[in-house]
Formats: sequence, C-alpha cells, structure tokens
Amino acid sequence: MRKPPKPSTTEIQVPAIEVMCRPSCTSLFISSKSKSKPSYLYFSPLLICQDIVISIFHPVTEDQENNINDIKNTIEILNTLNAQVIWIMPNSDSGSETIRNLVLKKRNSNITIFRNIGREYFLGLMKISSFVVGNSSAGLLEAPSFKIPAINIGRRQNHRVRAKNVFDLKTTSKNKLKNLIDRVLLVKKKNLLAKIKNPYGDGNSSIRIIKILEKQINSNYILKKSLDLK
Repeated sequence: MRKPPKPSTTEIQVPAIEVMCRPSCTSLFISSKSKSKPSYLYFSPLLICQDIVISIFHPVTEDQENNINDIKNTIEILNTLNAQVIWIMPNSDSGSETIRNLVLKKRNSNITIFRNIGREYFLGLMKISSFVVGNSSAGLLEAPSFKIPAINIGRRQNHRVRAKNVFDLKTTSKNKLKNLIDRVLLVKKKNLLAKIKNPYGDGNSSIRIIKILEKQINSNYILKKSLDLK
C-alpha cells in the first residue's frame, strides 16, 4: 500500500484537502490536520492540472446483471481517460463484494481507491472534481451544490428529484458513456452549471427552523394540544 507523501509548508486549504504547489503542477494530498482519516486501499497523489473524477457504484440487488455490466463498462472507459479517478467502495448490500473485486482487479496506476471516506473528505474531493459518475445519491444531493455534472447510471435513483447537473443513462454501452463523459467535461469547462440550484436546499434549513421556533417560543400556539381543523 502506498502512503501519501507529506505535504509541504506551501498549501492552499480546501475542505479536508491540501493543495501543494510545485513548479510543474499543483498536487493535492489528504490533509493531515483533520481528526478522522479516510481508509484507502490505493493512493495516487492528485494533480490539479488534470481532471479528477469520482466514481461510486452501489449494488442494485433486483437488477444485478445490468448493474455489473454498467460497472465493467465504466471501469474500462475511466481507465482510458487522461484523468485521475477516485473510486469509493460500495456499501455492504448484497453484491458489494463483486463490485469491490472488479474495481481492484481492473485498477490502473492513476486510480485512488477508498474503502470508506468521511463526509468532510468527500465534500473536499467533490469541490475539486470535474464530475461524478455511478449510481450514488451524491450526484443528486451534493453535486449540485458544487456546480459539477453527475452521470447517473442505472435505476437506483429512479423517481428522485434531480437538478440540471444530472445526466441519466438507463444502461451503459462504452460508446454512450464515452460520448457522455466528453459532453459533461465540456459542460464543466464552460461553467454551464454556474447558476443551477440544489433542489434539496442550500444548507441553511436549520437556521431557518431556529428562527421560526424563536418567533413561536412565547406563543400560545406552540402549547396547544390540538388543532381546530374546521
């Protein structure tokens, strides 16, 4: 297992990620300042001059055949990109071991694989990523807040609200996926998602709730045991 190199004293902070300046390119490393550490299986230093892609697939127990085919195609296409790929291992649902074995077997030297990763690290990586791909809800829930495209593959997120950053593929073929990746990279490069809003909120719901409660704290309404619905 390769350990990440120690960061230099020249760094620019983003959430849970350190940016180390070098003459040729800028490298990013997992921060040593956070209390909790992600568990990685393979670590490849990330270069900010290259696209960074996050890939997350979870098992779809009622559609395993298509799920595995989608993952195989995604691995193969991502391995051909001039990009750095971060794989985050799946949850523990039935079929997860098959996904883990596929990712480990077919990895190349430009891939970082996390067994698990804390939320602060994950959001830090998403902030500097070009796009996310897979069937995780992260493409729908978190990616819009960072204005990055998400390629959502398969049926796992069916019928969920999504912003315009989400590009759906019911099933993959290598050509379809490659063409869509080219498209989302162009979307990212042209900053076409700058004005999208996250349909799941802006992160300030707790502040709004507190303000509403503060207004009602001395009100007789908050103490009522029943409501007059007539």
